[in-house]
Amino acid sequence: MKKTITLFAFALSLLGIKAQTVADFEGLTLAADTFYENHVSAPWQTSNATFRYEWDVSFGGFWSSGFAYTNKTNTVTGTYHNMYAAIPGKGVNNSNNYVTAWSGYPAEKMMIKLAPTQVAVNGFYITNSTYAYKTMLNGGGPARKFGDTLHTHSGMIPGDYPDWFKLTVHAYKNGTKKTDTVEFYLADYRFADNSKDYIVKTWDWVDCSTLGAVDSIFFKFYSSDEGAFGINNPTYFCMDNFMTTSSIFTGINKMSDTGKFHAYPNPFTAQLTIHAEAGASVIVTDLSGKVLYTEALAQEISLVDLNFLQEGIYFLELNSGGQKTIKKVIKN
Repeated sequence: MKKTITLFAFALSLLGIKAQTVADFEGLTLAADTFYENHVSAPWQTSNATFRYEWDVSFGGFWSSGFAYTNKTNTVTGTYHNMYAAIPGKGVNNSNNYVTAWSGYPAEKMMIKLAPTQVAVNGFYITNSTYAYKTMLNGGGPARKFGDTLHTHSGMIPGDYPDWFKLTVHAYKNGTKKTDTVEFYLADYRFADNSKDYIVKTWDWVDCSTLGAVDSIFFKFYSSDEGAFGINNPTYFCMDNFMTTSSIFTGINKMSDTGKFHAYPNPFTAQLTIHAEAGASVIVTDLSGKVLYTEALAQEISLVDLNFLQEGIYFLELNSGGQKTIKKVIKN
């Protein structure tokens, strides 16, 4: 296994693959205890993504939806006057900058476009904003205290109501919305044992690798506390260390036609047809070098079923006669 990982690390360097990129937002300039504000709807960028930002000029102007980077530290004030602060008070590992997002309006404006496109989103760290956390904990405005039975007409004992607040990550690829999603509960009071009920107040990792290579992602909220105008509790979350893996390759064409080793179609959706010498062995490995599949080929033309793989980029290693050949393959 160590030999395989070493080989793949060498192959990665030859192919010029851009490794993981982490946007920690520390390079974005802010004065102390402030936040990004732009009085036009103008997105802002990191090295791996463009974050949407919407400004509404009505009523003197206000941030209406999207993402704003911030270094606010207020963990006490649970009202809309404290829209930008995260409940931990700092970013991941006590860093200064992080991002606060809210859905506001119009719908589906909490969007992140990836740079370049067709990039795998590894994931990001998430927590509640102070405003959202305090409102779910104590109630306020139209929002009830989570777990409380006020206005539920449930007949339950106060504290037993199964409230929840969920964020769903959606994705687009080639302009089409994917069916795969990632869910994360920012609060969950559905446990039979009330001592297990929680509202997130630490930085937790959200794994988005199952989405595969995508062009953009966007976020939607769902909640048990809804009224005539939608969700009652504040629809905010905070993000840090947004991580992606690029799929930029150089020099790949020379390797893909080496010797008598052919694999097609590429990209593929479920199965690969492999032309190689009978008795050759094939290893499928992800970008980290982890072996996902092995097979000894019994004939020169073999059909290999890889439908179990997630969408993304993989390497196909052929071992024959003491020689090794590597190809990049993409599963759509």
